[in-house]
Amino acid sequence: MNGNLKIVILAQTLIALSIGIFGPIYYLYIEKVLGSLEDLGLLIGIYWVIVGLMEIPSGFLADKFGRKRTYFVGSIISSISFLFYPFVSDFNSIILLQIIEAIGYSLQTPSFFAILAEITKKEKRGIEMGIVNSSYNVFYGFASIFSSFLINIFGISSLFIIASMLNLMSTFILVKNLKL
Repeated sequence: MNGNLKIVILAQTLIALSIGIFGPIYYLYIEKVLGSLEDLGLLIGIYWVIVGLMEIPSGFLADKFGRKRTYFVGSIISSISFLFYPFVSDFNSIILLQIIEAIGYSLQTPSFFAILAEITKKEKRGIEMGIVNSSYNVFYGFASIFSSFLINIFGISSLFIIASMLNLMSTFILVKNLKL
């Protein structure tokens, strides 16, 4: 396994921890802020439509300005959006955060997959991508399991800060150490 692949696995592990502690509580948090889950489908739908619409232009930006740079910008946007969740108090604020986070995520995703395609060996691409995805899923699972314990210790708002910090750590590891 080459050094770049180890860096990507470490970065993806941190991302999985970030999203894993955030994911399971997101719906509860939305219900707490809005008082119901009725608008949840709309929020999630808006997020994924924005991601879908932005990924092609984001892929273009990654090719034009560099994959690491585009990934970095997307990660900063996503990380900052996590930090604002504890301060939202209405539906419009959450939609705005969803849009901002979706833009950040859409900048990260094409860049990440382009990086992954570039650093994996053609004859081992399947297994190497499998290792990256496996590490992501396993650590997402562990983070989801432990998120309830973290809520009891730190509170829901703190999890957004922890998620943001893990996301930023992942980005700095990837951008600083990856040799393309």
